[in-house]
Amino acid sequence: MGIHKVSETVERLWNGWELRMVMLLSLFLQIFLIIFGCRRKYTAGFWLGTLVWLAYLSADWVATFSLGILAQKLGDSETNCVTSNRGLIPAFWAPVLLVHLGGPDTITAYSMEDNELWLRHLLVLVSQVAVAFYAFSRSWWSKDPLLFVAIPIFVAGMIKYGERNLVLSSASSEQFRSSVYSEMNELHRQFDKFSNSEFFEMTDERLIEKLGLSDIITQAKLLHEADLFFQMFRVLFADLVLADSNHLATHIILRKKTAVEAFKLIEVEMGFMYDVLYTKVAKVCSSRIIFRAISFLCFVSALLAFSLERGDQVIGREGCLEKIGGSVKSSDFNQSLLTWHIATDICYHDDVRKKGGDSNNVHPNCKMSILLSNYMVYLLRDCPVLLPKGIGKERYAQTCRDVSRFSEVLSGIISGQNDTWGTHDTDWDLERFTSDVSVLRDGFGLANSLQLLETQDGWENKRKWEMISQVWVEMLTYAASHCGWKEHAQALPRGGELLTHVCLLMAHLGLSEQCLTT
Repeated sequence: MGIHKVSETVERLWNGWELRMVMLLSLFLQIFLIIFGCRRKYTAGFWLGTLVWLAYLSADWVATFSLGILAQKLGDSETNCVTSNRGLIPAFWAPVLLVHLGGPDTITAYSMEDNELWLRHLLVLVSQVAVAFYAFSRSWWSKDPLLFVAIPIFVAGMIKYGERNLVLSSASSEQFRSSVYSEMNELHRQFDKFSNSEFFEMTDERLIEKLGLSDIITQAKLLHEADLFFQMFRVLFADLVLADSNHLATHIILRKKTAVEAFKLIEVEMGFMYDVLYTKVAKVCSSRIIFRAISFLCFVSALLAFSLERGDQVIGREGCLEKIGGSVKSSDFNQSLLTWHIATDICYHDDVRKKGGDSNNVHPNCKMSILLSNYMVYLLRDCPVLLPKGIGKERYAQTCRDVSRFSEVLSGIISGQNDTWGTHDTDWDLERFTSDVSVLRDGFGLANSLQLLETQDGWENKRKWEMISQVWVEMLTYAASHCGWKEHAQALPRGGELLTHVCLLMAHLGLSEQCLTT
């Protein structure tokens, strides 16, 4: 009997509070997405991405589930809905849930694939609007003032939900490509009137005057330049080809900027691209702002009413292609990447040891090489789609196992306690006990060759690290130029990648394969 009473009590509490609880949960998910939905543009992290993903998937499910409970409660007892004011509050919640289904402006799609499913969202839109209208209409005839407050919310909810579906549709690959191709603005046609020689002779002041940027205040100039770059170079994300006039014009703007200013400009441009693919911002700022104005006025009127009612090239140049050129001439880019990563890491720790263990005394190019090396391996491990195809992850996994097996030998060499580095015995052990997939032996041999440039060939430490850093820059640019723009676009919600910055900068300077030559 005791268990039966407890179960009855729990059931009674659930029946009385289930709608309130799911409504609060739906509201919490909306607030979470408003706050953290756009943070993916600036922050790359596993936990943030996972939480946003869970909230994004749960928000629609909870709102739909709430509408189902609402319709069921209103249908179970028509008398209760008619005679009791308590039934009017659930009827008022139906338009609110429709607003929740419209989602926040900060995130409309979690990934590119969500945009491709816009037809499914359209079907859900029709069905959920029908359910919300049913729940709302069941109490309509009572003429309670609260229901009149719900009318503008219902209109705003329909606009927000339709707006979301429109944004998903426009960001789908086919629609995006079509719109970019058809919406070539007057700026592009104006540029086509000039020849390449005229562009090269054009001064910054003349170009700025032609672009209408001369009267813009300094604080807003960066945004206008980034918007100009975005309008001309978004064709890259649609896999279309650039005209010479585009990158020649941007080259004029970029040539007098520092590296920091150039990358800041690219960062803002990538932010615009993220907004187009994953948020409502681009559509809100377009001619459809009239719908946003109507939606806003509906919310304001409802709020007021409710308050009234309720409240390899580098190595060749340096002349050491014969010694270490094989490490970059491999047909497998991932193999070269891992080989150079191991060699760079060994050389770094060996140089730090020679300087008494003080890492602050190493050359700046040494620090840059380590950062780029670690970044490229991060891409290989966590974002392999951004790199040329190969068996990179398998090589990485097998190399890690071999490194663990030879950890004592490697630690001894790095610390200077083992003097067998580069000897026949060490090479024979590595060849005998490492896998064919592993690149540990190749990296070990490359590190030895790099250090011999100082001890045998008379290179300065500075020259060695300049060469190594330039190799990593070439690897970075090679990877950037061989990555599809779809993959770059998919990386934007994870905070964006340095690789995308580099790829866009190369496109602006006319170094992209998608730049037309005339």
